[in-house]
Amino acid sequence: MRVTPGSKKRRISLAELRLAITEISNNMKSYVAFLDGQPGESHLPNLAAAVDNMVAVFPKPPRYNPGYRAQWHSFASGNKKRLDLSAVRYLCWEPAIATSDHFLAYLWRSGLNLKSRPLAGLVRSCHAMWKPRQGTYPAAGVIKDLVKQYEGPSQVILKWKSNLNAVFGGRGPEMLARGLIAEKKKLNALLEEWYLDPQSPFARQVVERATALCCDQFEKPSSAMVTMLFGELLPWAGWDMAALRQEIGELILRAGDGQTRNILQKFVMIHRGFGDPRLARNQANWAGMGQEARNRFEGWLAPKPSAPSISRAAPAPPPAPPKTSMERVYRQGKGWTVQRVGEAQYEAARFGGSDT
Repeated sequence: MRVTPGSKKRRISLAELRLAITEISNNMKSYVAFLDGQPGESHLPNLAAAVDNMVAVFPKPPRYNPGYRAQWHSFASGNKKRLDLSAVRYLCWEPAIATSDHFLAYLWRSGLNLKSRPLAGLVRSCHAMWKPRQGTYPAAGVIKDLVKQYEGPSQVILKWKSNLNAVFGGRGPEMLARGLIAEKKKLNALLEEWYLDPQSPFARQVVERATALCCDQFEKPSSAMVTMLFGELLPWAGWDMAALRQEIGELILRAGDGQTRNILQKFVMIHRGFGDPRLARNQANWAGMGQEARNRFEGWLAPKPSAPSISRAAPAPPPAPPKTSMERVYRQGKGWTVQRVGEAQYEAARFGGSDT
């Protein structure tokens, strides 16, 4: 075989050609193996940066990977000294692990520059493990500092950075609740604006605090408050029923007479978690309700539906006269006729022997 590189001519043997092809093939296989060992998001860095610039897209959680969990358990037990970067990014989405002191200390010491996806996982994990408490949630404080260090273009992270206390502070849920009421927003719009998971305990705290703030004004409610309470907060599907019973009980005790009380009464009667407390099938629904609130609510209702209604019966007709037997009698010169038995108006005809 002859090739012509520039003006020079050189003959290449088949053996050399086979060797060149084998070397190229091995290099390609080595590169593929190298890529397989790298985190998925590092394959297309430009595409990843473009996704970060998308405003409305919240990062998706990674697929379940038992290998990364096994790696964490090995690290936590001391058998492994370091975590793979891909494992770290995955574990940010595991709430119990991501909020543990051991994992957060590792993140802080390693000085990793986390991208938007693992940071979003950390925040979601923080809110998934949220519990009402006084003061700062320790895990939230560390995650807040990691978010604070982010300098990328993600609109999700930048939104959280705009008010770190609202997202991570002990009074964060109340701050968001006050904003919801003051700005008369839709509940779903608020959760979407702050990229909050509607099923998280953090989001539940926002709703509970907003409901409690409305309850404080229930004796003299405004139309905007009534709309917020019965149009957005109380119908929310994410309620914990024990907390909802407590709020409903407070509203019953605070309600005055009038339209607001009627709205509350109708809401309770049609809510599948309450219903009419006088009916046997609803007794379990009212088991956690305070007795004072229950007694007051029952006082708003009509008599028990199971009690028979009392109505005036029509006067009974006079008894029919007893039936009497009749007998045929013969009246001399008149012929046969009928009379009641026992009446002696005519003697009964007797036909015996005749003298004639």
